[in-house]
Parts: sequence; structure tokens; C-alpha cells
Amino acid sequence: MDNYEIATLLQLTANLITLHGGDEFRAKAFGNAANTIEKLETDINNIALKDLEQQVSAKMAAKIMGLVQNGELAELEELKAQTPEGVFGLLKVKGLGPKKVAKLWKELDIDSVDKLKNFAQSGELVKVKGWGENSVNELLASFEKADTYKGKLRTDEAQEFSAVILAAIEQLDFVKKAAIVGDVALQREVAHSLAFLIATDEFLNLESKFSAYDWLGIDFKTSNPFTLKGIHTPSLAQIEIHQCLVPEFVGKQFALCASERHLAQVGTNGIKLKVALSKQDYITDSQIYSTAGLPCIIPEMREGISEFEWAAKNKIDDLITYQDLKGPLHNHSKYSDGSHSLPEIVAFCKQQGWEYLGIADHSQSGHFYNNGMKVPSVYKQWEEIEAINKNESDFTIIKGIESDILTDGSLDYAPEVLNGFEYVVASIHNGMKMDIVKATERLLIVINNPYTSIVGHLTGRLLLKREGYPVDHKTIIDECARLGVAIEINSHPWRLDMDWRWLGYAAEQGVMISINPDAHEMSEFLLMKYGVQLARKAGLLKHQILNTKSTTELKAFFAEQKAKRLA
Repeated sequence: MDNYEIATLLQLTANLITLHGGDEFRAKAFGNAANTIEKLETDINNIALKDLEQQVSAKMAAKIMGLVQNGELAELEELKAQTPEGVFGLLKVKGLGPKKVAKLWKELDIDSVDKLKNFAQSGELVKVKGWGENSVNELLASFEKADTYKGKLRTDEAQEFSAVILAAIEQLDFVKKAAIVGDVALQREVAHSLAFLIATDEFLNLESKFSAYDWLGIDFKTSNPFTLKGIHTPSLAQIEIHQCLVPEFVGKQFALCASERHLAQVGTNGIKLKVALSKQDYITDSQIYSTAGLPCIIPEMREGISEFEWAAKNKIDDLITYQDLKGPLHNHSKYSDGSHSLPEIVAFCKQQGWEYLGIADHSQSGHFYNNGMKVPSVYKQWEEIEAINKNESDFTIIKGIESDILTDGSLDYAPEVLNGFEYVVASIHNGMKMDIVKATERLLIVINNPYTSIVGHLTGRLLLKREGYPVDHKTIIDECARLGVAIEINSHPWRLDMDWRWLGYAAEQGVMISINPDAHEMSEFLLMKYGVQLARKAGLLKHQILNTKSTTELKAFFAEQKAKRLA
């Protein structure tokens, strides 16, 4: 088990102690240990007991080492045995802490999410002390939203599961060719299903061929001779396995990797792409486009929105690539809620071949929820950055901050502090319950602040978890264009914000786009690959991405941006 898994089990232990009315100090000890292990820099599997005892009490360290070595924690197992299965689901409901769950279970006999949902819908929950009409309505809305999320996967999950499934399919002796198709091939931010195409020498009974695999629950009612449908049991996502004969593979793959609107496009030869597919068997995608009289489009852009207009003005070779990035600009260190020190992050970034690190720790308003930096910490970090930069000949740390956008639209420090940063990423982290008028106004105010360099995670969304606040994208983009403010693609697969559907418009207006990982630990720096995928889907070119600039160019951009707006 990794650090996160160990931390999750420790936190579950803390919750179950509270749920069963156990000692609060004991519960707190497990909760604190969970936080410590989650942020621990060393892999828990490689740490010595004496070193772990420097992080937690000797007694807790022994329990954790036992969990690491044996996969079990006696106290947790005992508590789990006393807890109905459905109660674990209640502990995962947003807004329900262990004390509230205990009351529902022990006083109202509500021991599952379904029972709670039915009780709330019946109008009885609102009569219970501690529950008001607003809290019940919020709970019901969360249930309704959760239902819409069922069976869907974020792009990172979908890509990882698809790679594993594809590898398994390719090992089957009757499969001559295989490919990932559908949502994952189109690199959509959310996958509604996992889809695959296999080529065989003759049509086979897919139900019998795949019936023995425990990762696939076949839906015999909806499957047909050409497509096997069912549930991918590890993720509970819908899965489809299409089959075709080997000569048909390229054409069938093309059809399954494009939207209907894309396939309906008519080329200079007067025929639709969909019709061109039926004309013959193909060896390459370019042959298909040539038959229709259309330019080639990469798979992720085949949404039928504006890709052919894009192709008339641009070249595929000019699209942004991961290798074009010179460094990340939205990242967190131990100065706020990151897991690593500046020297450690610098060493990692240099290993990636990057030229610079833009450090943008959290600002002071977030001191209690993300360890945001008070002003003395800011000055201390600047001193360390200057010392590191003096000793680096081919790498630079650029001084930034992720400043909270306060409820009135202002930034989180006084002007004299803001002026010391080389750039400012302005992001909303609280006060998110806004209508489109309030949210847009708040963002417009901060965009007009002369110290704002980049707007971070524009809508605050968490995919398949939290809807973002509504914003007027066009108005915000137009104002960023007028004032020279960049907009972020937050590459974390939970966010992927700004939505890719607006990236093309932003680039057309001359807004620079910054592809950022929002990294809090080493592995998260590499999440920029998802931002690049999104940027390519939107047709963004290398020169439209802020962090493809060299160190000198980027520093000049930020300096000119600030000087012009302060003039």
C-alpha cells in the first residue's frame, strides 16, 4: 500500500472511533497520523521505524508499521466488524461527519445511503433536530448529482483503465488488431464509457469469447453480434467491445473515433466523410480524408465543432506538444500545502529538462485551510529563492503566488507585497456559491487588478464531484485580451479548467494560455500532460502557450505586463 492508502485507512479508523462513541483523543491521534502520512515525503514502504517515530508517536508508529507489513490494523478490523456495510457509504456522503452518521444510524435506523435518500425524500428528515430545509435540499441535490455521475470516469482514470484492458485484449490469440476508441480516443475530459475495437479473421461470438473474464460483466440484452456491451467491474463504467474483419479495421476505427457531426462534414469532392468510409477499405486515415476531399484532423479534434475551419489556417505540426513546455507555473511547496521543499522541487524539475519553476504557493487568506503564507513567510521564501537562483547556472525559480480572489474581487496582499512577486495567479477558493453575475463581476474586478498575471482554474469545478460556479466566459476572455492577462488550463484531471471549448476563442483573441499542473507533490507535476491533451483538442499552437517561452522571454513578458498596467 502507498502513503495515500495507509492515510485513508488511518482516517477511516478515526471516523469509526468517533462513530462508535470512542475516545475523542484517540480518534484525533489517528486523524493526525493520517494527515502526517499523506504528506510524508518518503515512501511509507521504505521508511525505518525510528524515522517514522520522528513524525508520529512511538505507539502510533508501531501500529502504522504493522499496517504496512501485514495489511491489517487490529483496531480498524474490530471497528469494521461492528459497523453495518451501508454505514461506510454514509461516511462518504458530503457534509456527513461520523457524529451525524452515528445519529442517523443509532437513533433513526438509517444504515445506508438508499435509506437516507428515501427518508429525506419522504419529508421526514427535515423534522429531525440538526436538519433544516436548506440542508435537506442540499443533500437531495447532491444525491441527484451523484446519480448523474455514476458510471462516468475522469480522463486519467479512463486512460489508465483502458490501457490495462487493451493490453489484456491484445494477448488474446483470436485478436489480430486492437485499439482504444470512443471517449478515451477523443481525449474527452469525462468518459461515459470505455470502448475498444478488435479485428478478427472472421466474425466471432464475443459473448462466449469474453465470458470468462472477471473484469467484464456482460449485458446480454444490449449486446449484438458486432458489439459486446456490459460493465467494467473494477470501475463500474460502461464498456463496449466492437469487432470487425481485419481489412475493415482502419475505417471502423475512424468511425468510432469521431463525432457524428465530424462524420457529416462534406468535402470538396461533394461527399460526406461517413459516405467516404463506405467506399472502400483503407490503410490510413489520410486516405479517408482524401477520398472526401478534406484535410486531415487528429483524432482528439474530431468533435464536429470548428476543426475544419482550424485546418484551413493551421498545421497539425504546429500544435503544442508536451516537449514544448519549458516549466510549470502553478505549483505548491512546503511553504503552503505542498509536500516538498524548494530544493527538492528544483532537482525534480531539472530532471524533467525544464528551464524554470514558477512557484505559486497559497496566499494568506487560506492560512487555516491550505496553510497559506503570511507575509513573513513570503519574505522568507523570497530569500530562499534568491539563494537558490544564485547557485543555479541553467535553472531559475520565478517568484509567484497563487493569490486568493477575495469575495470583493481583490487580491490577498497589500500592493507593496504583490509588487514583489514576478507574477500572480489569481484563483477563487472560497465563497463559491455565486450566480453568473456575481462570479463574473468578481473575476472582472481581479482581472483589472494590475498585479494579476494569470487567472487560475476559472470556474472552480471538480469533475464528477463539484459543479463550477457559472461564469460569462466570453466577457472574461475579452477582458483578459484587452488587459493582457493570461488564463490557465489547470491540468489536474479533477479540474481541466478552463473548459477546452473556450480555449480556441481565447487564443483567437490573443489571450496567452498557461498549462499548469497545480502540483502539490512530485508526481503531480507530470499532470501537465492532460493539459497538453486538452490544448491540442482545442487546436492550440505552441506560440499560444505561455510556458513555452524561454526563461528570458517569460520574465520579460511578466515584467512588461506589470509595467504596462501600473503605468
